[in-house]
Formats: sequence, structure tokens, C-alpha cells
Amino acid sequence: PTRTKMDVDSTPTAAAAKREAAPKPWRRELVEVIGVDQAELAEADEGEGDAFMKGEPFEGDLDQAPPSERSMPLHRCRFVTWNPSSVEALAFNRPSERQRHQLMLAVARASGDVEVWTACPAVFYDSSYRKHSLGSPAWHKSRRMLGSQGSAHVVAWGEDDRLFTAGLSGVIIEWSVSTLLPVRTSVSYGGAVWGLSVSHNGNQLAVACDDGGVRVFDLYNTDTESVPSLTLARTLPRKQGRLMCVAWSPDDTVLYAGSDKGTVQAWHAETGESLLVVTLRTHTRPRAQVPPIVWCIAALRDTIVSGDSDGRTQFWDASTGALQQEFATHQADVLCVAADSTGTRVFSSGVDNDVALFMRQGGTWGYKQKKRVGSHDVRALAITGDVLASGSVDTVVTQFSVSDFAAQPASWFVTVSP
Repeated sequence: PTRTKMDVDSTPTAAAAKREAAPKPWRRELVEVIGVDQAELAEADEGEGDAFMKGEPFEGDLDQAPPSERSMPLHRCRFVTWNPSSVEALAFNRPSERQRHQLMLAVARASGDVEVWTACPAVFYDSSYRKHSLGSPAWHKSRRMLGSQGSAHVVAWGEDDRLFTAGLSGVIIEWSVSTLLPVRTSVSYGGAVWGLSVSHNGNQLAVACDDGGVRVFDLYNTDTESVPSLTLARTLPRKQGRLMCVAWSPDDTVLYAGSDKGTVQAWHAETGESLLVVTLRTHTRPRAQVPPIVWCIAALRDTIVSGDSDGRTQFWDASTGALQQEFATHQADVLCVAADSTGTRVFSSGVDNDVALFMRQGGTWGYKQKKRVGSHDVRALAITGDVLASGSVDTVVTQFSVSDFAAQPASWFVTVSP
């Protein structure tokens, strides 16, 4: 807009005076998000609050300073088109790499772009410059790899911070976190890719394909294990329908996959022998005889966890395929499940944007609690240590504590904007 003399006049107008009197947004955020005491805010309001939040040196009462000392030129940029994109997948880098590198979170978006968010200590300072820690980490976007529409539906980390993405294009891409460029690419040999999973030893990548087969890729040269590669090693026997998700067993000997035909299947990872086929019952559409879609799967030491399009989270015996327990805690499709490293906590979420917690006590699983996160479908969950992250269609990534999920108030959720 065209600037006039009134815009640069140092005399405060009625509108400017009203803005000065209005509550500062950062004060509300400190109360709701960080939990700063109201008394500390009142103390900051006496003259040091604004300068404290800006992190600038000050002398005396800042509110009494002339406008030129408290303001800065602000230009509104209109020539850059910014289109926020929904979150499709999340993945934390592997714990073995954090001795050399920081904790990193890969965020795959519907636009095909892949962002890498780096963790840093979350602290804030009160009006007396005392430092306080929030416990959970804060995040900043350190890297961004540009992709094409549909190229980053799923994401996974390998050893040495190797980052893999794949999508409906049917192309698997390995990205360099340092150069932000593709290092290796390979077709999936099975059409669109719906699921990715790197083995726990970091040597192989399992791919759930549209043609109903699981492809296993070697991530290191078989002759020289120190040389990275992305080579097709074998194809497991194909099943009817498309595979929507894939997961390795904790010992990397068994591969599990869920399909759009309402089945959970297991293969021996080396020989490809079919070990198990579990068929889910149809609950919401019995007359139509439409099988539920198994959107997500997680493999624990002796349990398989699945989430389906009927809104159910089911726990299966990994050796016999018997249904142990079933929970209909969601009002719509369960799109993602995640388990902590101890195998005693499982989280699920989906279209109803509620995150549900299930805990194992003895030999049984029990529903603990659920909380609403965001305003749209939750597409992805990821866990590392005591940090649980969720990503949704509203473009926001939310983190909260795994151990304190039940007691943690919603105001403590820390969101990461795109």
C-alpha cells in the first residue's frame, strides 16, 4: 500500500494508542504454552517485559522511550506465493547417529518437499533473566529438500543419517542431508509405494508396493559392506490387493505388511516363506462385504499392532496370529500407530485427529486416554525416547511427552509450523 505522511508521523493516532494498550500476544503464549506465573508477567509489564522478550539491552523504563526507539520498519512481501502443505509422514533419525549428530525429525509433505527439523534445548528467561528449561526439545527447520507432488508419501532414516523417501510415483529417493540433493534413486519395481521401513540393523529397506508385493533393497554393497547402495535384493511372494504398510520384527527376521483387502501378513525376511495370514473381520459394512483397509502396522517383540479403516486398533499374537485385544476408540480410520522403545506404550491416531494411548500391564493391553491434536486428520506419528510427534493435514507438527502423556495438559503441546 502507498505510504502517506500519516503513516510516518511520529504523533500516535487513536488506533496506535489502542494497539499500545492491547495485551501483548507473547504474554498470553507464555501463560498458556510455557506456564509462566502471572506474577512474573505483571512484574515484566512494569517496564522490562518488551525489551526482555526482544532480547535487546535496555536502560530504564522502555515504555517511556520515544516511538523511534521501540519500533522498526516493517515491509509486507506480496510477490512470494506461500502454499502450506499437509504432513504426510514423520521419522526421527536413528539413536545410533545422535552421538555424532543432533536429534533430527524428517517431515514429508504432500507437495513432495522434505524438511529436516533439528532439536535444540527449549529454554525461556523470566523478567529477572533466570533461565528455565521446558524439558522437551525445541525445534527449528534446518534443511529443506525440494520434491515433486506425490514423491514423498513415506519417509525413513537409515544408518549414517541416510534419508529415504518414496511415494505414488513409484520412485525411491535417497537424499543427502548435507547437500540437500538426491544421492541415489531406484524404481520400486512394484508401482506406487505406500510404506517404507528400514531394518533395525540398517542394512536393508523394505518397500510396500501397489502390486501387493514387498521389495527388499540392500542399503550396502554385499561385497564391501561399508559402501552404500540401493539395490533390489529380492521380492517376497505377492498377495492379492495393494500393501499399505510394512514393518520389521525387532530381530529383523520377519516382515509384516497390511493390505487393502483386510489382511495382515508375515514373511520370513530371508527366504520369503509365508508365515502368517490374518484376516480382519468386517464390522461397519457387513452387508456390503467390503473388507477394512489396514492402514498401519507396528511390530513388537511378541505382538503385532494394526490400525484399520473401521476405526479399530487391534493387538495380535505375533506367533499364532490370534486376536488378543481390540479397541474401537476412534470414530474413523486409524491412519498411524507408533510404539515406544520399551514396547509397553502404543499410540494411535487418524481421521478423527485424536491421539489414543494404550498401555501394557502384565500380559494385557488397556486403553488409557486420548487427546485431540490439531484440527484435521493426523497422518503420521513418530516416537524417539520420550518424545512423540504427530503430523496432520493442518500442516502442523505437534510434540508431547510419552511418559507424561496422560497427565500433560494440552497447553503444553509445542507446535512446529511449516
